[in-house]
Amino acid sequence: MVLKYKESLQNRWILIIRFKLASPLHVGRGQEGIYNRIVFSNVEGGLHPIVPASSIKGVFRDLSTKIAKNLDFRKPLTNKIVNNHVIDSHFPVEKADDDTNRVRVYRETYFQGYDGIDDDEFKLALARELSSGLNTSLDSFLELPVEEIIELYLSMKCPICRLYGAPGLSSKTIFLDAVVKGSYQVGLYTGTAIERKTGIVKAKHLYNVEYVYPKGETWVDIHIYIDNMDEDEELLIKSLIGLIKATGLRLGGLRSRGYGLLKLDIENSYAVKTIFDGGPEENITKLLRGGTRVSLESLLG
Repeated sequence: MVLKYKESLQNRWILIIRFKLASPLHVGRGQEGIYNRIVFSNVEGGLHPIVPASSIKGVFRDLSTKIAKNLDFRKPLTNKIVNNHVIDSHFPVEKADDDTNRVRVYRETYFQGYDGIDDDEFKLALARELSSGLNTSLDSFLELPVEEIIELYLSMKCPICRLYGAPGLSSKTIFLDAVVKGSYQVGLYTGTAIERKTGIVKAKHLYNVEYVYPKGETWVDIHIYIDNMDEDEELLIKSLIGLIKATGLRLGGLRSRGYGLLKLDIENSYAVKTIFDGGPEENITKLLRGGTRVSLESLLG
């Protein structure tokens, strides 16, 4: 079961980020015999290569996780949670080998304000807070192991998990599949598998990888929808875009061979922000009309 937030829609950001292909690009649909083919979809009456939303989200999440550890969020607890964020866990990194009593380690690290109460009372207090913010009853949370409740609580406080989701917790962010457009051709890269231990080519292990390479100007528009973005999440997204502007974005396979480099086209990228602060009818009108459009450059300040 994936839990969702109870909060009403307060704001919506739509980011349209254009990238130009600066190298060949391979995002495959999986191995088929000796071939790893790219994904095509029928768009506007023709077949075009597709970059799946899941691939884009994975790269954005990975970069966001690295960037977040260098940011200063509003609360010390948030910084502590982010610094201990490893994949889907917030167990203190420096205590990773201490498995004798994980609940005690969690409590000593994050929950000094809960001193003086036993584990059952502690579990009840966290479950009450979770049930006030998520669409599940208190009794449902109390059925969970206390460590799972702790991780859900910390995920709700973690800007990385709120944006991209966590085990049992929905994300605030939706990515759409991106369509490759412009002047390009499809090529085929042939390689051989290497035995990792010996460094010797494996016998009968040829493979072929399809890729897109730009003949002229070739681009992809990445569409991202974020609901109810708060100050911490906005700081993280803006920092991420700033890094991508400076260094580009690596996406897809064969990256070690120089494939998958995308360069941000800042002039053709923009954001649309809608704030829902009126009555029901006014908010519906805002949703239908769209919000305020700003350039990505001005968003970065």
